[in-house]
Amino acid sequence: VTTTVAPFEAPAIDAGKIARAGGLAALLDASFVVVLYVLIQHRTTVYRIWQGVASALLGPSAFDGGGRTAAIGFGMHICIALAWATVWAVLLSRSAPLRRLVSTNGGVIVAGVLYGMVVWLMMNDVLIPFTHAKVTPMSSASFWVQFAWHPFGVGLPIVAISRTR
Repeated sequence: VTTTVAPFEAPAIDAGKIARAGGLAALLDASFVVVLYVLIQHRTTVYRIWQGVASALLGPSAFDGGGRTAAIGFGMHICIALAWATVWAVLLSRSAPLRRLVSTNGGVIVAGVLYGMVVWLMMNDVLIPFTHAKVTPMSSASFWVQFAWHPFGVGLPIVAISRTR
């Protein structure tokens, strides 16, 4: 008796889905921070938000760079969202249980919420400490606002757009 085992074949990673998922997450997240911190709370300006992102790479001098460093920060924001969409696409392509989970709308919601939480915690507690930017402490209201936002504005769009059908 001969048995053949089919090799594991991961589904192809769809660059178009990554671009759409990362692009939507970047747009939603950018809109959220501008509306909340600029328009509602009047805590900062649009330039300062994106200069703050650029400061992770460039250090405090990013705040003196005007529109140039704001543009760098905005570009970094888009690249980071695309990177998280890529991470999700790779995870999805390599995990049959994950693909089964997101085969239902309820599973998409669960996975999206959890992935958004993971993205925020990884950004704030693992990646940002290796940059010039400041970690948002858990004792800060901003930490919890971002922790509550990321599941819906970052994780859910990435998971929903990236699901395989």
